[in-house]
Amino acid sequence: MAPCVVQIGRAKTMITTALTRLFDLTHPIVLGPMGGVAGGALAAAVSNAGGLGLVGGGYGDADWLRTELAIARADTTRAWGAGLITWSAARAVLDQVLAAQPHAVVLSFIDPRPFGAVIKAAGCKLICHVQDLHGGAGARGRRRPHRGAGQRRRWPRRGPRHAGAGAGGGRYR
Repeated sequence: MAPCVVQIGRAKTMITTALTRLFDLTHPIVLGPMGGVAGGALAAAVSNAGGLGLVGGGYGDADWLRTELAIARADTTRAWGAGLITWSAARAVLDQVLAAQPHAVVLSFIDPRPFGAVIKAAGCKLICHVQDLHGGAGARGRRRPHRGAGQRRRWPRRGPRHAGAGAGGGRYR
């Protein structure tokens, strides 16, 4: 379905997409859930402006999350969510996030399956950061080294010796 412009009340939607329909957004904008930076006030502001605001749960600092999730929930009149770095998140942290009743939870940097069923059972939408188009480390459950902007890959590319591994059939395309 092609995107289209629609009028909603006084706010005009830029385009409609699966994302804007899923969260009733007026703008196809998603705040990156940067841990310790994207707090409740910023998430609420983005959501109230028509995007999807996400509280950055990062490595799961429970005290910081408690404060920021409460701010987002209290100050947001529209859909909002929270993001966690999956390989460092404990079940208690996820439960803390879900107790705030976000509309979405973002999981990053490894296999989301251990938490996916819990998130869905809570009635929350699950958003996953895609790390590898070819079913690489994310699909196999290994953590890849973090790369900053402009850094080159430091892990070997997959080749024929990995044929059949992961969703990509083993070949790096």
